[in-house]
Amino acid sequence: MLELNSVKEAATLKLDPGRQGYLLCAEGNVMLADALGEQHELRPQDAAELQGPLTLKPSVNGEAAFLLLFEMRADGDDMQEI
Repeated sequence: MLELNSVKEAATLKLDPGRQGYLLCAEGNVMLADALGEQHELRPQDAAELQGPLTLKPSVNGEAAFLLLFEMRADGDDMQEI
């Protein structure tokens, strides 16, 4: 879990080659800057499927936010619907 607030700068999120992840915005609004400088917004209960290699720089869009990152080995399979 990563806690973001307007005072403290957040760490960079990095996925190495051969890794994948799922990023969930549990609370607050978050802006993610990718390696190309493009901005992506996540709001509460938004999620993103990530593929490495990837570097993201999250910042809070408000007072505070919480992100959950689930990182795992990429196995080449698409996400399965249940």
